[in-house]
Amino acid sequence: MGEGDSQTATSAAAAPKRAYWCFISYRHADNREAGREWATWLHHALETYQVPADLVGRTNDRGEVIPAQIFPVFRDEEELAGGHLKQGICDALGTAKSLVVLCSPRVLGSSYVDEEIRTYKRLRGAELRAGAKPLRAEPMAAILDGDPAAPAGSPDDCLPAALRQEVGEGGELTGRAAEESLWIDFRLPDGGQGWASPGAYREALERVPGVSRADAAARVAAYRQALEKAKLRLIAGILGVPLGELQKRDDAYRLAQARRRARALAGILAVVLVLAVAAAIGGLVAVPPRRVAGRPRD
Repeated sequence: MGEGDSQTATSAAAAPKRAYWCFISYRHADNREAGREWATWLHHALETYQVPADLVGRTNDRGEVIPAQIFPVFRDEEELAGGHLKQGICDALGTAKSLVVLCSPRVLGSSYVDEEIRTYKRLRGAELRAGAKPLRAEPMAAILDGDPAAPAGSPDDCLPAALRQEVGEGGELTGRAAEESLWIDFRLPDGGQGWASPGAYREALERVPGVSRADAAARVAAYRQALEKAKLRLIAGILGVPLGELQKRDDAYRLAQARRRARALAGILAVVLVLAVAAAIGGLVAVPPRRVAGRPRD
């Protein structure tokens, strides 16, 4: 390695690592089906969420200053083929303020998700053992499918072992039951697998025999509201604020936005109306008087 290469490597090592507000841990099988691209949907939903203005700049219970946006969010888009976690993933886990695990029976087969949870909990445990206020939130479980109350190892089990158990200083599972993670339910009301897209849910209902359009519309509307509430509950956990406080401010923010849109639309309509009247008047003025053809007099 030359002198220039050495200086480059030293600079890269000395460069501060990027801090992430959230790390999304998931099995790629839960991000492939049309209408159920959960990791993609959640990543976009978090980074584009506008935090209510009167919360921005406040300090949460973890001592963090609440930002205007939950940015950046880490999501690994590659399907790892083997070996341990890549350095980039380890670095992201080392700076992540929160961890969201997308949970379904499929995730139990992912050793990488299990290792990501253990790494995050080991780092959080080190903060607690140091006697300092933990800068990391408790891991949160976004339930997509299965039953979080099902016994471990059962067909409906959807919680990785690293969520169920405490993690030791070396990242090993201790066998002791961990504090219950925050569960955010993204499933259908009957406990079935949820949809990241209400539109895809509507299309699926339309293919079910005996479900009328009115019934499908009612179910989709109810699920849309439940999906929005689940998203807000997750965001409250990431930001470290009570859900009720975030809900109240979010409702006020959305109402103010709706009023601004209504005023803007009213202004546009008024301008269009004035232009239409002006065009009509201009058309009348521009019409030349009709000539009356008469026969010449003798």
